[in-house]
Amino acid sequence: MAAYDACMFRKPHFAVAVAVVLCAVTSPLPASAAQAPLLTVGAKGNVVAGPDRLPADLPAPNAAFTRPAPTFATSAAAKKKAPDMSLTSVIKRMAERKWITLEQRDASLTVWRAAVKTRKSLGGSVGLALGDAINQLSGMAHRGSVTPSRLNIVTLTAKRNTEFFSKGVMPKSKQRVKFDGSDLVWQYYPGQGLQLQELASFGVANGLWRVKLKGHLKALLDELVSLRSKRAGGSAWEYL
Repeated sequence: MAAYDACMFRKPHFAVAVAVVLCAVTSPLPASAAQAPLLTVGAKGNVVAGPDRLPADLPAPNAAFTRPAPTFATSAAAKKKAPDMSLTSVIKRMAERKWITLEQRDASLTVWRAAVKTRKSLGGSVGLALGDAINQLSGMAHRGSVTPSRLNIVTLTAKRNTEFFSKGVMPKSKQRVKFDGSDLVWQYYPGQGLQLQELASFGVANGLWRVKLKGHLKALLDELVSLRSKRAGGSAWEYL
């Protein structure tokens, strides 16, 4: 196991390595706390359900979820003075000010436009769920919360939500999701779509370290480092 190399990350025995890691990270949950199945989106787009033995999440609020209508409207006078705060415009301004590269701008805009286009083509609960993720990211832009250091996680969140909900699968509340070729853990939160589950992802990293799967560990930590935000003079891994 200790001889695993980073290039093995996407090879067939990946599932075996992850199984070993999950056993090292946590013991099986008691029946009373059984998790919904872990959903894995395969390389060919298929969604497979399997046991969820990932690290436990933080307790969820007990309040029932009601989907609020997005409110981004401003007065006519304010619109004349205030800059366009749509996510598309925010990304373009970052590039104009050279806070991000043109390549980053184009990649993020491509993902965002695909999310919006896919939302228009989806109906039912999966369409609403993708819309929730889109509204959340749009709300961040309108509040001025989409900064250059947050652009990677914003873009990846839009991409993963589009990729998952376009399959027509509706997860249960707090159900976890993984994607082929990545050890990052995502979780479905009603009203917010899929969100990166930071604690579970770092828990998997702990397990990879314990069983000395250095290639897997490096790949996961590289992903997590690329998704950090700059805050208060340091790095933060934020829940959006």
